Amino acid sequence: MDHTRLIQKFYASANAVCSHAKFASHMSVIFLLETFCLPLLSHCCEVVGYNKHQLGQMNVCWNNAYRKVFRMNAWESVKELHLWKASRLDNGIFRACYLSYSRSMEFSQLVCDFNVVVCSSSLGIKTECF
Repeated sequence: MDHTRLIQKFYASANAVCSHAKFASHMSVIFLLETFCLPLLSHCCEVVGYNKHQLGQMNVCWNNAYRKVFRMNAWESVKELHLWKASRLDNGIFRACYLSYSRSMEFSQLVCDFNVVVCSSSLGIKTECF
């Protein structure tokens, strides 16, 4: 299966979602991307033997979608987005879940493993690497 065609279809559908939902909340757009666009990249991935380079290209597509939704530059890391931007979203339920998870040992270990700096005194989050 030609993965470049999947990538083209993903970008076309992601651009359509983003252009039609430009006034929607971040979480709504992410939900739409996960529902309608991500399956284009993940379709048949369990049975098609993609190599590491192909998987990397598809991962770049997904990261670019996140960058577009959160208006990030290409050089900004998406791994930091998941931790940093998530704490600042205006969705109360998501924020409560983030606050709860951010106090766990698993969260602290992920922060250390990926060398992400989380510094938010207003949230009461303090991370230390072990």
